[in-house]
Amino acid sequence: MVATIIFTLLFIIILSALIVFIFNILIPALKQRQVNFSEPLFSPSEVELLKTRPEKLAVSGKRAVVKCSPHRTSGARRFLYNGPKNCALFSEVCDCEDDCRWGCCGFGNCAKACPQEAISIQNATAVINELCIGCGKCIDACPRNLIVLVDAECKKSVLCSAPNPLPPNCSVSCDRLAKEEIIEIKSKKLFQLWKKCYTILR
Repeated sequence: MVATIIFTLLFIIILSALIVFIFNILIPALKQRQVNFSEPLFSPSEVELLKTRPEKLAVSGKRAVVKCSPHRTSGARRFLYNGPKNCALFSEVCDCEDDCRWGCCGFGNCAKACPQEAISIQNATAVINELCIGCGKCIDACPRNLIVLVDAECKKSVLCSAPNPLPPNCSVSCDRLAKEEIIEIKSKKLFQLWKKCYTILR
């Protein structure tokens, strides 16, 4: 009984203190707060940084897909290339290191051309993630024409650029030849939760 009375008194005291703080300190402080618009919101260095940022591109409703799978399995290397890491130069001079001359070089010319930083290299193959806005700049950077634009909602595609059937006297050990793969990019859970909340509040 005594403990209940003590807890009740403590609760009343804390609640009273909170009410006093809100009405006597917080609300008056917010009302008296003034913003000096004569002072710049950004420092000169911040303004310069904003000027140097790449221009934001509009989302096109498309996204890029590399017609070469990062899960590919290729044959034994014919040689080890130690030259400049440039896809165009490699394609002109060496053609390919393994038995597939239609695959990705993996030196990242497309990644360097992407303004969204949406391309990474995995298993010597360019992989495009959910940051892609379909601007198409990576297409021009690929000397082998492996990158195409598809609908943003596209879920499956053949991630292989080798002709099917293969030309005479040609063989490829890659197990991804003419096989469809899931290319759907699922939104992260946090984004899905935000999207649902936005829809409800709207």
